Amino acid sequence: MDNRTTFPEAAFPTAKRRLAPTTSPSSLCCGESVALSSEDVDIVVMVQHHEISLNSCQKVFVERDFRDGIGIRFKTDLPDGIRGLITESAYTSTIDNINTLFAEVEEVGTQSAAETFVSCATCYLNRFFAQSRYEKQLARIQAYIAEQNRLTFIPAGIVMTDPMQRGMRVLELSLLATGGPPAPSTTRPDRRIEEV
Repeated sequence: MDNRTTFPEAAFPTAKRRLAPTTSPSSLCCGESVALSSEDVDIVVMVQHHEISLNSCQKVFVERDFRDGIGIRFKTDLPDGIRGLITESAYTSTIDNINTLFAEVEEVGTQSAAETFVSCATCYLNRFFAQSRYEKQLARIQAYIAEQNRLTFIPAGIVMTDPMQRGMRVLELSLLATGGPPAPSTTRPDRRIEEV
């Protein structure tokens, strides 16, 4: 499955002024659009002819909120590291929506009970042919985070990483202004944001 989302060049008015030019010979050129991939290797953000490795960016971590139990929920307080880059209302709204989506994932209902029964009865072979309700909900969360990156966070110079890539422990925010070009890799190729 391809996890790339296309972003128009106009979505980066703040970030593109802060980026250093690329010096890597393996740079990908990008004209009018870029795509954000969310794989577990080095993610590279490209804006025009500049690229930034998310591994080299300063990180701000939003911890889980355990006040209401062990369900997946993140703190809604605006971290000091991004204060001034994004409005508190936009940040709080995004985190509240993510928390609501995770609450929907964890709900136990007749559909999830029926899926569990059918899975047990078929020795989980049905999972090869159809996505579970849980997988569909996680895909909705990934799509929502990609949309919020495109509309809110990347224009402010921030990239929100899907919490599923961090084991649901934290919500990672990468500050694009602090990143640099990716180092040449000889062992593993980078996941790059490339022209779509």
